[in-house]
Amino acid sequence: MIRRSVSALALSLCLALPVQADPRADAEAIVGLTMTEDLFGAVMTAQGPIIASAIQNDLRAQGINLADPQRFTAILTEVMLSEFTRRMQEETVPVYLNAFTPEELAGILAFYRSAAGQALLAQTPMLTQQGSNIGSRVGMELGPMLGPRMAARLEAERIQLTTDPAMNQRLIDALR
Repeated sequence: MIRRSVSALALSLCLALPVQADPRADAEAIVGLTMTEDLFGAVMTAQGPIIASAIQNDLRAQGINLADPQRFTAILTEVMLSEFTRRMQEETVPVYLNAFTPEELAGILAFYRSAAGQALLAQTPMLTQQGSNIGSRVGMELGPMLGPRMAARLEAERIQLTTDPAMNQRLIDALR
């Protein structure tokens, strides 16, 4: 009887102790689940007009005019998405290893493997794209009021952002 009680106690202690997971494997799994081609594709879609405009401006400076900058951006996304995702995942694993303890990594991974975590992962690309759209809209709405606020701060704090004081005043005037 005592022997069975000791065995039961030992078994319950073993079950109560956290399993020592491999932190690197957990970080790689988390990054693999969260940094996906779908997510980066959603970001590229949301940022497409900005990316297309920047590319078009760069090419125009080289004397190249694109008839269809959106198509160019779509092809660029197709060409780079897989490699971009792989590199982002690879370079993010050490960030997770430095930011979280092994126990935290195991908990985060357990969450992502749960029903709620799976639901979050499934909706993350859409949430990212919608968040980007909202951010663009809010930024455009705030834009007109930011210039005067920046000008007032530069003047009040006598902040010099250019090497030439006259140019700094031109910057302040332009921000108004």
